[in-house]
Amino acid sequence: MDLRPFVRSSVIFVAVGDLEEPVSYARCKARAKELFETWEHRDATIGDNFPTVNDFYRGRHLFVTGGSGFCGKVIVEKLLRSCPDVGNIYLLVRPGRRGQHPDDRLKDMLQLPLFDRLREENPAALNKVLAVRGDCMQKGLGLSPEDRQLLADKVSIVIHSAASVRFNDALKKAVTMNVLSTVAVVELAREMKKLSVLVHISTAYCNTNINPTMERIYPTEHNWRDVVKYVNLPDVDVLDDLGEKFMGFQPNSYVFTKALAEQVMNEAARDLPVIIIRPSI
Repeated sequence: MDLRPFVRSSVIFVAVGDLEEPVSYARCKARAKELFETWEHRDATIGDNFPTVNDFYRGRHLFVTGGSGFCGKVIVEKLLRSCPDVGNIYLLVRPGRRGQHPDDRLKDMLQLPLFDRLREENPAALNKVLAVRGDCMQKGLGLSPEDRQLLADKVSIVIHSAASVRFNDALKKAVTMNVLSTVAVVELAREMKKLSVLVHISTAYCNTNINPTMERIYPTEHNWRDVVKYVNLPDVDVLDDLGEKFMGFQPNSYVFTKALAEQVMNEAARDLPVIIIRPSI
C-alpha cells in the first residue's frame, strides 16, 4: 500500500524522506523507530544541559509587529506567561482611527480576556509590554528617529506578524502592507546590534498551486521588486486591468503578496538569521 496520500506532515516527511517513490508502511515504521532511538540517545546524553525556551528569551528584548492582531496577541501572551524572564516586548502600534494614543490602545488590548490568566498569576509581566508608535503602511514603519534608535540598540528578537489578511484588498494596498512592510522590517533588523533572530509569520496558503507544500521557499512568477514598481504605476486603470493577470495562479492579493514577502525574507536570510513560520490560520 502506498502511503503517500497520508504523508503530509513535516515530521513524517523527515521520517520517510523523498516522496517521489511509493511509501510503504514498513518503510515508515523502520525509519520512525530509527528516529525515536536517535532522540532517546540525544536526550540521555544532553540531559539537563540542553537550553530551554525560557533560557533563550531570558533578558532579551523583542520587537513585534502585528502584536494586536489575532496571532500577535497570542504570541505576546504566551511569551509573557511561559517565559517570565523575557525582557521588554516592544509592540508597533498605530494611533487609533479617532486619534487614540498607541499607549491607550495597548492598555485596551491587555484588558482582553486572553490576558486574564496572566493578570492572576504574574500581573507585573504586563509592564514589560511597551507601545512604539508606528504604522506598517508608512515608510520606515513610521518610526520616529528616537524609537528607531531605541530598537536598534536594545532588541535582539524580531517577530514580524503584521499583515493585511483581507482577501479582496486592492493589489497596491496588499503590496504596501505585506511586502513593503516586510522590506522595512528587514532594513530595521540590519540596524540592530544584538539581533539573534528575525521571525516572519507567513501563511500555509502562499503556495496554493503546490501539493504537498514542503518546508522550502518556492520561486514566484514575478520578482517582488518588479511587483512594487508595477503597483506604483500612475495609471490606476491599467493597474486594475492587469492585476489579476499579474497574480497568475494565486487566487487573491493576500496569498500573492505573502508569497512575495517570503521572497524578501529569503533574500534577507543571506546575511540575517531568518525563520519563516507558516501557520494554517
